[in-house]
Amino acid sequence: MTDYQRPPGREDFEVAFICALEREYDAVCLILDYSWDEQGDSYGRVSGDFNQYTTGRIGEYNVVVLLAPTGQVSLASATTSLRISFPGVKMALVVGVCHAVPRVDNVDVRFGDVVISKTVFQHDFGRQYPDRFERKDTTEDELGPAAKDIRGLLKIFGTDDGLERLKSRTAVSLEQLQVKARSKNQGERWQVPHMEEFGQSNAANASAPAIFLGPIASGSSVIKSQAHRDKLAKYDGAVAFEMAGPRVWPELPCLVVKGVCDYGGVQKNTRWQGFAAATAAATAKAILQQYAQNDKPASAAVPGPTTATQEGSTYTGLVQGKRIYHGNDIEVASTQPLRNYLQKGSQFGSNVESDEDVRQGNKMIFSQ
Repeated sequence: MTDYQRPPGREDFEVAFICALEREYDAVCLILDYSWDEQGDSYGRVSGDFNQYTTGRIGEYNVVVLLAPTGQVSLASATTSLRISFPGVKMALVVGVCHAVPRVDNVDVRFGDVVISKTVFQHDFGRQYPDRFERKDTTEDELGPAAKDIRGLLKIFGTDDGLERLKSRTAVSLEQLQVKARSKNQGERWQVPHMEEFGQSNAANASAPAIFLGPIASGSSVIKSQAHRDKLAKYDGAVAFEMAGPRVWPELPCLVVKGVCDYGGVQKNTRWQGFAAATAAATAKAILQQYAQNDKPASAAVPGPTTATQEGSTYTGLVQGKRIYHGNDIEVASTQPLRNYLQKGSQFGSNVESDEDVRQGNKMIFSQ
């Protein structure tokens, strides 16, 4: 059981998690405080949306998780469908694994450390010539700046205090994820791989990975050479490389949160993907814990389960009329789940004589 109130409908979900790989999706599902899908998907989707969603709760937020289809065009289409099916989503977190540069501001970047996007740009967006590739300008020209409230969040993370709080909360979330995974006999998938295989120098702190903020380069293919990686780092300030950000950025205010699993073109090994996905998911949860929730209007839907009571009528004397309506029929124009409807009877304290219709019990009262 949970003390959380089940959201009445899809419009009550405020944050989306978007993953491109199954392992990334599995890690995000492990950070959910509660799943609304224990009894199956009860929220559905709009007609024409072919996505499959997982819904749940993290702290103060109802969240929806999307495992996006493969392919850049498909990812863009899937994000558009998510936005339509869940119109209340105000922020998306693109969570998963990435390649990274070995050092940022003279600080070593370890496998399992996490990079958060200050901005995203397409490194393969431009024109290919026989002797060179001319890419368009940086992300402010291609994709636009991050949304205003996300820029405020990034500014906090840029302070010593804000970053330390984020790291501390990430460490707690990572431990919770790993404990939950062990309870499902999945513990090894989300741990640091055996050190003798990879070398101690590449490993992030297993309990408190470092977090870096900076530009993330995104493209339709992975970075395959160290030279290409270093060029993007030198001229564009890229600290990490991935493939999903530009497909989500135009559709929803978003942050890209990625765990480092290799250095882009060198030292690749899929064994690091599990731990990197876990640290990214834990950081995304920590970000959400610091994301300020907006006040909701007073007219917002009442959280379920809700009881609708129809007050009726009781007859204790003679009733004469053409037709007597006792309020025995209830029609509810609602698609919201988990609502209980109670209808009370009708009561008249004296005789009712009328040549007109007698109608009672027409008032509907909604209460929790």
